[in-house]
Amino acid sequence: MYRIFANTIRHFREKAEINQTELALFSGMSQSQVSKLEDGIHLPNYETIEKLCAAFGISIREFLKYMAMDILSWVDDIEDDEDEE
Repeated sequence: MYRIFANTIRHFREKAEINQTELALFSGMSQSQVSKLEDGIHLPNYETIEKLCAAFGISIREFLKYMAMDILSWVDDIEDDEDEE
């Protein structure tokens, strides 16, 4: 689950064409916090997700929708691996 959040944060940061330092500035977090989220070291709480979404200029729904698609892709990969066995 950590990796799913990390991928989602990185996706939207790159889509916004900003670096971690800029995201930290726009979201009111430290660059270290942003790095730990993107590295999958920490899970964001709801308040952090709100801050990130505001910085990205997206809704929480859009953030969670992308995350859900990533989860479904991950599940499909697992099922494909199982089918190959």
